[in-house]
Amino acid sequence: MYLYGYHTVKAALNNPARRIKQILITKPQDFSIKQARQVESKYLDKLVGQVNHQGIAAEVDPLPMGHIETVGRHVLILDQITDPQNLGAIVRSAATFGFQDIILRDYEQLINSPVVARIASGGVEFIRFVGVTNISRAIDSLKEQEFWIYGLDEKGKQSIRQCSFTPKTALVLGSEGYGLRALTQKQCDTLLHIPSSDKFCVLNASHAASVAMYEVFTH
Repeated sequence: MYLYGYHTVKAALNNPARRIKQILITKPQDFSIKQARQVESKYLDKLVGQVNHQGIAAEVDPLPMGHIETVGRHVLILDQITDPQNLGAIVRSAATFGFQDIILRDYEQLINSPVVARIASGGVEFIRFVGVTNISRAIDSLKEQEFWIYGLDEKGKQSIRQCSFTPKTALVLGSEGYGLRALTQKQCDTLLHIPSSDKFCVLNASHAASVAMYEVFTH
C-alpha cells in the first residue's frame, strides 16, 4: 500500500513499527529522507491517483495489529463505522487526545486505506488497531479487564459533561447513520449524550467522537 502527503509520510518514517519499502518524492523535502527516489509528479499521480500527495509517497507494509488483552486505559470501540473519511478524522482525534487503541470490525480494508491515513494526518502511526469479528465479545473481554463501557448516544440519559470517567474507559461509537445498535446499547454500563443547542443538533460520527474523547482527556 502507498501512503501519501507530507505529515502522513513523515509520521510513518518516525514510527519504528512501520516497515517502509520505498520513498518517492517529486522535489526535496524539508526533512531528511534516506534512500528516497525522485520521480516526476505525473508518476506519483498515476501511482496514488489524482489526490493532493504533496510530492511525496511511501510504499509501506500494514501496521501490526494490537491485541484486546493488552490495550491501554483509554479505548475507542467503533461499531459499524464504514466511511474512511470519518474514520480518518476519528483516528486523528484519538491520537490527539491520548487514546491508545481503536477496536473495530472489518478492519483490514479500513485501516489500510490511504484515505484514512491521509485524513488522519499521521495519526494512524500513534494508534494500535485491534480487529475483531464480534464487537459484543470484545466488550465482554474489556469488562473482564475492569473497563467501564460508555456508549455515546443522543438519547443517553446522562450528559457527558456530568460524567466522572473511570481509570479504564472504553467509549463506544455507533454507525454514521443509525448510532449504536440495540444489542450494543444493552452492553454499555452508561449511555451518554452530548449537550447541544435546542435549535440544531446534527453532529456526525467524527465530530461526536472528538468531543467525547476530549471530555475523557480533560477529565
